[in-house]
Order: sequence, then C-alpha cells, then structure tokens
Amino acid sequence: MSIRFEKDLLHNYVEIELQYFLRPFNVMQSLFFQSKYRIVDNFILPNTLFKNIMSFVVSVLCALSFIYTIISVWQNTHATSFHALVTSVYLSYNIYGILIGSVLIIWLSDRNIEFVLKIQDLIKILEFNKCFLIEYAFINSIIMAAIFILNFLLYGYFVVHLQKFALGLTFSAIVCILNQDLDIIYVIIFANILKKCASRWTVEARQKNNFNDQGKWVKLFNAFLNLTESYQLYQKIFEFYELLRRVGIVFLGLQLTVCRVCSNDIKSIQCTVMLHAFQLICVWIVKKFITLSILSFEMEIFYEKLREIETVCIILVSSDNPSERELKIWKNIIRVSSCSVRKTTACGLCEVGAALPQWLLQATTAYTIVLLQFHITTFSRATNDIYDLD
Repeated sequence: MSIRFEKDLLHNYVEIELQYFLRPFNVMQSLFFQSKYRIVDNFILPNTLFKNIMSFVVSVLCALSFIYTIISVWQNTHATSFHALVTSVYLSYNIYGILIGSVLIIWLSDRNIEFVLKIQDLIKILEFNKCFLIEYAFINSIIMAAIFILNFLLYGYFVVHLQKFALGLTFSAIVCILNQDLDIIYVIIFANILKKCASRWTVEARQKNNFNDQGKWVKLFNAFLNLTESYQLYQKIFEFYELLRRVGIVFLGLQLTVCRVCSNDIKSIQCTVMLHAFQLICVWIVKKFITLSILSFEMEIFYEKLREIETVCIILVSSDNPSERELKIWKNIIRVSSCSVRKTTACGLCEVGAALPQWLLQATTAYTIVLLQFHITTFSRATNDIYDLD
C-alpha cells in the first residue's frame, strides 16, 4: 500500500452507491487479475503485492501464447509469407499492449484511486441524487454480462472452426480482448459521468439570481477545479488504453485484408479457415468501431459542456453590478478553462472527438492500400519468375 494512502485512510472512504457502481468492473477484471484497485471494508486501496505479481504473470502467459502463435504461423507450410508477416506484427502489438498494460496497472494505481475519489467528491459538491449511481451499476452489470457472453461465444466459434490455429490464441485472446473491452466500457462510463457533472455545473451557474450568498459561487468554483483535476487524471490514466484501441482497429483492418487476399492463394481447407478468420475479424472491427464511436460522441459532448461553462462565465463577467468576489471567481474559471483544459489524445497520436472515426477510416484505408500494393508487387514478381523459367 502506498504511504500517501496509508496516512489518510479516511480520505479513501468510498460510499456504498459508488461501490455498487464500480463492482461490475472490479469483479470482471479480478477474474483475470487485472483489477486497478481493491475495495476493502468501504475503503479503496492499491492492489496487494500478490495481485500485482499475478497480474504480471497472467500477462506474461498471454505474451508467451502470442509468441507461440507467431512461431506456429511461420512454421505452417500453408501460410504465405505475406500472411505470416502481418500476423506477426499484429500479435507483437498485442504482446506489447498486454505487457505495458500490466505495468500501468501497478504504475497508475494511486492515480486510479485518486480519480475515483475525485469523482466521488465532485458528485457530493454538485449535490447529485446518488440513485443515478445505482442505475449505472445495474446497466454496468448488464453490459459486463453481455461482453463476457459475447466474447466466449466468439472464442468458442474460434476454437471449433480455426482448429490448430487457435491453440496459441484461445487463452491469451480471451484475457487480452476481454480486458480491452472492459477498459473501453470503463472509459466510456466515466466520460459520461464527467459530462453529467459539467452539465450540472452549467445548470447551477445559470441560476445565479437564486443564489442567496457568495458561498454558492465558492462551492461552484471548487466544483470546477475538481472537474478539471478529474479530467486531467482521466487523460493521464486512459490515454494509453485509447491508443491501443485505435491502433488495434487499424491492425485488424490490415488482418482483414490479409485474410481476403491470402484466401485466393492457399489450399481449399486453409481457405475455409481464412474465411472463418475473415468473419471473426469483421465482428471484432465492428465491435471496436462502435465502442470507439460511442466514446468519441461522449467526449465531444463533454468538450461542448466545458466550452459552455466558459461561455456562461464570460456572460456573467459582462453582467450588471457583479461583486468583486464574484468577478474574481468567474475570471479564474475562464483562466483555468482556457489554460488547463485540452482535448484528450491517444498519447498524442490523435484527438478523441467527433473526427476520430474519420481518422480511423483514413488510417485503415491508407495502410490497406499500401498492403495491397505490396501484395500485387510480390505477385507480379512471382509471375515474371515463372515466365522466365518457361
């Protein structure tokens, strides 16, 4: 346990409603030792040393499974070099992702805890009805169950139809892809909560005439600072997971191209295997693209709410006869908003917003064209060599 959180255990207290909200994520992630924190006796704490070690061990086992698959693909006489190369690159990306993700669970443990506590404080300051967290908990449980069932159905299909190609992927794919799905849902839900908090702040600020004392504005100023700090933590914690998701869609698009192209160059039995792989990759791409589109939509609305907060304060500054203290608070909010609030990026690669789906389509299309050109060039050279032999 970190020293900072040992010193102030009372600060780590998590209310029952928020525990209900977090429980579906914690249960699902704990199944594969990938939980970001633990909640014990109503206190949120970093994972134990045993859990951290097990998390890393599970990640290493997944990485070894992917390495086994890479070796199997290169040794398979039916797989073309083109297919083996792209598959190796994609699986290497997964190895990197799951190992770094495991390290980040340990490295960002305190930030994950701080983020949850900031959200709890924000909900208190803005005086939300905490029943909405219970509603979220119910929705989260349904989503978690649906993701769990969907992934196991997909991998059951994967094992039955892809036969020996699935031996090295079954365990690692379930852990890796299931955790990616849980992470993106986690990111979306918290983006939605940040959006709700920003919207609530705007509603409260517009009721200026109903304020009986300046203490209300001090409370709203503290709420805004809490909101911006929560958002900055959100960016630091989740940018790597968002990067993995975006790069993953591009790689899956390339895998889709490889399966389609290579199905014309191999034997009929292997062609059937490629066809099933093609179908599964289509499902994965659609699933990933839908979740990323939802996240982009939520974040774009959140950005709009932040701009609305700044606009409201600008209007209030220009209003008639504001007190000196109110004027100072509004100007400070405008200053913090313009200087500290930036759009979320995937490790600087691209912004998370309305333009993200278009960026993903452009990137996937561009690299697919490059792959097709590479394949056509290779095929042309092989054809010329045959004619030269004749």
